[in-house]
Amino acid sequence: MPWVKGQSGNPGGRPRIVQGIRRKAQNDSEDAYAVLKKLMSCENEKTALSAAISVLKIAGVPMSEDKAPDAPEPQATPARNMSPEQLEAIAAGGES
Repeated sequence: MPWVKGQSGNPGGRPRIVQGIRRKAQNDSEDAYAVLKKLMSCENEKTALSAAISVLKIAGVPMSEDKAPDAPEPQATPARNMSPEQLEAIAAGGES
């Protein structure tokens, strides 16, 4: 059936069950946040990061795949300011 311009595609609105689930989720949100907060301290870095990202999303912090919010841009240390040990480590394929 083709869409009629200016007419809602869902004239009946959201199903009532969705509204009921939303209310239940709002009631349980404090418990869910407590779980996320606990997971942020998890030793598994992936779990902790995932929980932290979820908390930031809930808080409305804009996320970028490139960097964490408010993270300073990485600064390269000029070679002239590095110690011989740091330069050797870089030359050997390690990091400074």
